[in-house]
Amino acid sequence: SEHVAPTRPAGGPVYWTSEAFQTLYAMRLLDFKRGGFFVDIGAFEAEDISNSFPLEVYYGWDGICVEAGHSQLWSLSHRRCRLVHALLFDGSDADYDTRASDDGVNMAGIASHTT
Repeated sequence: SEHVAPTRPAGGPVYWTSEAFQTLYAMRLLDFKRGGFFVDIGAFEAEDISNSFPLEVYYGWDGICVEAGHSQLWSLSHRRCRLVHALLFDGSDADYDTRASDDGVNMAGIASHTT
């Protein structure tokens, strides 16, 4: 069955899922705006460590989730955001790869950079 993101119960708490409360900080600056648009570059985790998930679920935002790692694509595909499987960089002569991190999760990154 398709994953359905939870909805906020009337008056219920907002669960801020970013690692260091970046989303809460941004929302305070934006006076808790509803119906905005985001671009989440390096979206990585669909819900648990996500800067954009609370924006979708609790504030009705739409957006684009950009992720290069293969292991996260399935869970991100069940979000409302438009998923782009890509690694964003400045276009210079760089080698990049998708590799396993220490915990076995695939992550994309710049392997080397030539200036």
